[in-house]
Amino acid sequence: AASCTVQTFVNHYAAVSQEIPVMVVTNVFAYSPVTGLEVLKRLRDEVQGVVAVKDDLGGRFVNQMSLLLHPALAVISGGQKKNHFDQVEYGCDGYLSTFITFAPQVTQAYWRAVQEKDWQQALAIVTKVDMPYFDHVIAITG
Repeated sequence: AASCTVQTFVNHYAAVSQEIPVMVVTNVFAYSPVTGLEVLKRLRDEVQGVVAVKDDLGGRFVNQMSLLLHPALAVISGGQKKNHFDQVEYGCDGYLSTFITFAPQVTQAYWRAVQEKDWQQALAIVTKVDMPYFDHVIAITG
């Protein structure tokens, strides 16, 4: 948590990568995005076993992260198509879909549009599917 340093993060992921390929999940950097970018740069440059990063922070952090890491590491967006859509031009390779378990046709249509670089179709799916969901969540949670 907050006691971690760039070096302790690098040591941790380096040790784990000796056993299995590693995908770093960025929520561990929520307390310090600057530290996160430093860690990820070092992992990119120093630790071969780190192969991917899944973003959970979004915003400016993920844009900077994607530019820093892509194409050396796979960059994956968490949760929503809208997150991926916002990040794809920065080098985001893919996303984890919340819809895949209950509406796979939505996920497949979005991904097909991305692969075809049909950005208007991709945006139409994001607008129709993700945005009403967020409006509903905001209305409930305030």
